[in-house]
Amino acid sequence: MQLGQQLVQKQTQKLIITQDLRQSIELLQLSGLELAARIEKELLENPLLEERNEPQAEPPEQRELRRLAAETLETGWSDYGRTVVDRENRKQEMLENTGQTESLADHLLWQYRMLSVTEEDIALAELIVSALDERGFLTRPLEELLEEGTDRSKAERVLQQIRELDPVGCGSQNIQEALLIQARLLHPDQPACALILEQYFPELEELNLDRIAAASGLSAAEMQKALDCIKSLSPLPAGQFPGRNSSYIIPDLYVIKYAGSHQVIVNDDWMPQVTVSDNLRTLMQAGKPVDQEYLQSKLNAAQWLLRSVEQRKQTLLRVMQAIVELQQDFFEKGPGYLHPLTLKTVATGLGLHESTISRITTNKYVQTPWGIFELKFFFSSSLASKTGSLDRFSSRSLQEKIKDWIATEDPEHPLSDQDLVDRLSEAGVEIARRTVAKYRQVLQILPVDRRKKLNQLRR
Repeated sequence: MQLGQQLVQKQTQKLIITQDLRQSIELLQLSGLELAARIEKELLENPLLEERNEPQAEPPEQRELRRLAAETLETGWSDYGRTVVDRENRKQEMLENTGQTESLADHLLWQYRMLSVTEEDIALAELIVSALDERGFLTRPLEELLEEGTDRSKAERVLQQIRELDPVGCGSQNIQEALLIQARLLHPDQPACALILEQYFPELEELNLDRIAAASGLSAAEMQKALDCIKSLSPLPAGQFPGRNSSYIIPDLYVIKYAGSHQVIVNDDWMPQVTVSDNLRTLMQAGKPVDQEYLQSKLNAAQWLLRSVEQRKQTLLRVMQAIVELQQDFFEKGPGYLHPLTLKTVATGLGLHESTISRITTNKYVQTPWGIFELKFFFSSSLASKTGSLDRFSSRSLQEKIKDWIATEDPEHPLSDQDLVDRLSEAGVEIARRTVAKYRQVLQILPVDRRKKLNQLRR
């Protein structure tokens, strides 16, 4: 058999993702804030793009819907029109609501520099504070932070000083250590409090108070006093730090009931409204060939951006309208009436791919009469009923039922997982006890024995 190289022509078909298509897909999954930042960036880089100054004409019904949406957020529009001033004011409000405040690191370092410390101590403090998470815990062992040759005893002294700053306990490695530091520093007159936290923390986690009392020899009065002290402490050192940035959600859509039906509005008033500059487009025709080539590429990029932004808006609107149509009971009655829904169902109804639905519902939020929800919230799995129907029960609606039942349970006789199974069975839901336990854990609800002990402590 003779081996060798030769040229062969072959015709094949394959899908190639162009740069424009890739960028269009990228825009789909951007949140509203990310899209606004992307448009601002393009405005700075592309001379053919300019911000539109004229208000966009809208039908009267659409203007009324936007007015109702504005009232929902209490933005205080003085008229029903959509003007540039309105848009700029709302944009400024969105930016101001991002909560630019002093960080935990800055707060701790400001206090530390007020102490009688050396520059070397400050450098160690900056290193340690940089390793704190938003809860105030030290995320890495101290030895991993230190460079070779650093005095470990000096670093431990600096760490201890940081732990005594406000908020007390920052720099701890776990909840037990944070509580113990707070107890010793804030309640030195309560030795029983520190004793329980130091020696009987596993029993405290299980609320096994009888075992703690028997092992420690504390009287009932001493136990109660120590428990009251522990309840006053913060398990997350920075959990109540007033300077923590609050995370505000800007809804991408509104769902408002108007004229007897639920209408969907895209919230894009505060975003930059861009268009292609007519003046620069005219200058393209009289420019040099080199300039024309550059401007033509920028024109193509500008037109692509406008098409992609509009396509994203229409896709988002269509998907939300489909969700409203398929989840009418939710919008009429509340979260407890959410139906099972899959990405495939919406994709098939709209003639889109599942991946498109997944991207357009990522990091997108809608304001409804029942609150603000991520679009992913409306998609959940289904559970079979005793009659075999899958139309009535979704996992999310069952979680809402469980949460409501436990919120109104008798404190003396809280509901066990089996009690919840029985109630769901009476409602026609066929479900295993382990599934109920899993839903309870997702809702961050304690088991029945822990809830009962907590209720006893509150009395």
